[in-house]
Formats: sequence, structure tokens, C-alpha cells
Amino acid sequence: MIATPPRLSSLNFILSIAAIFLFIPPSTALQRSNKQFRQFFPAWQPLLQDQLKHNCSSEIQDYLDISSPSVRPGYRVIDCILTTMPEFRKAELASAAVILGLAPSVLQLLSASYLDTAILAYRRPGLAVLLAMCSSGVKPLTASDYDDFIAKMGTESSTTFVIPRFVGAKGVVSLAEYFIAAASVANNAYLTYQLCLQAVCTFAPAEDFLPAIWTALALAIHLFGYIAARLKITTDAKSVWEDRGRLWSEFTPTAWQPKLHVKDSGRHTGWFLTLASALLAIVIDSLNSPSI
Repeated sequence: MIATPPRLSSLNFILSIAAIFLFIPPSTALQRSNKQFRQFFPAWQPLLQDQLKHNCSSEIQDYLDISSPSVRPGYRVIDCILTTMPEFRKAELASAAVILGLAPSVLQLLSASYLDTAILAYRRPGLAVLLAMCSSGVKPLTASDYDDFIAKMGTESSTTFVIPRFVGAKGVVSLAEYFIAAASVANNAYLTYQLCLQAVCTFAPAEDFLPAIWTALALAIHLFGYIAARLKITTDAKSVWEDRGRLWSEFTPTAWQPKLHVKDSGRHTGWFLTLASALLAIVIDSLNSPSI
């Protein structure tokens, strides 16, 4: 009897994707950027461009010249802008910094947790990946939250969804879900592009990729959150995928699928606690990250 070769496990697949997203070539990471200070957000564009043209021409030229021997030209441009800026404009900047400083915390508290996307990935991995990609923040979770979720999934829901009379209703709802998720991914990518080039990280003006790292970090947290869920939670061996196929499960709204029965695997406890604690520390640390 010839043994069939083992299939690539889901954990190895997720780890491979995470390694690709987290890899940044050293030469790219160490190169100074000169793509900023060219364009700003519309409300500040005329004011800042006028300052750079009339008051900070030498500083901006040193910054734009990538071969300039000037030391830390980005800091010199920021210092010149703040020096020549009227005081009431500085007060506006300070007020905006307070409001925008709270934005990451609010986004993380309102965003889906990595446990939510992990459970969705059991049945609809494509949609779960899109939702992870459009996530601007990640809600922090403790190890006990997984136990609470397992207990909640074991109870009977009081909400039921009847089968729609319209034959194509499931397809329409699924199409709408994917369209909204894809549009959110495009919006998130565009906003990241704007933050990279039209905003400046005052603590690191030489790098323009930090907002992109913030966005990629959210996706990486969701990927590792899926690994943590796989270590902690198992589902029934008889899945909908086996009965009707993965494609049917992917494109059928979850509300019209059979209930997903989950339970504590009781294995890999040490690895799960380590990974869950690391994820919690990373998410909390991102809450305290410097503002842009």
C-alpha cells in the first residue's frame, strides 16, 4: 500500500504568508526618503507650500537632494516650518495632535478582533483575509477571551435567519459583502499612501514607510491570531466543506450556514498562552505608539 504524501498544513501556509509580509530588504529600510514635503493634505497645502517656497527654500532643497551631505535634513525642514509658522497655526496643530492621537485607540476598540476574523476563516477564509487587510487597528484580547468565546458559541442563539424566498438572495448578499470588503481594502490602501507621502512622522522624518508598517502590522496580527485560534479551538470533524465543498462555504453568507460547533482542543496550551500574550503585548504597545 502506497502512502499518500502529507498535505501542507494551514499553520505552515499562514507562517509563510506572514514571513513574506514582514520581510523588508535592509537596503530599502536604510535608505533616506525624499518623497515627503512635496504635497500635503488640502487644508494645509497652500500654507505649507508658501512657507517652504519663501522661508525654507534652502532647507527643502537639501532635503530633496538625496546626495546632499546635510545631516538630518528632514528635521531641519520641520524646524524651519515651526519657526516661521504663526502662533495660532501652532495652536491648531496642537489641537489636531490631541484629536488624532486618540484616533488609533478608537479604531482599535471599534475594529474586529483577530479572534473574529480567525473564526470567520474557518468557513470563509477569502472574506476573512479581506477584512484583515482593511483593518486599521486590532482589538486587544486576553487568553481568557478565547474561553469566553467557546462558552458563548456553545449556547443556543435566540436569533434565527429564515431561508430567503428569492433564489439568488444568498449570492447577492455574498457579492455585497465582498464588494464592501474590497472597497474597504482599497480605501485603506489609499489612506496609507496619503499618510506616507502627505504626512510626516515628526519622530522619524527620514522614513516615509511607517504608516505602511502600521497597516501591515494589523494584517500580521490577524494572521498570528488565526494561528492562536487554531492552537486553542477545534471544530467538529464533519464540516460543511466536506459535505458541499469549500467554494459553497466561501460564497454562502454565514447566517445561512449550519452552526459552527467549537470546543477547546486541550492541546498546545503553552504555545497558545505564549502567542496570545505576545499578541496582547503588541496590540497594547501599538496603542501607545507616537502620533504622526
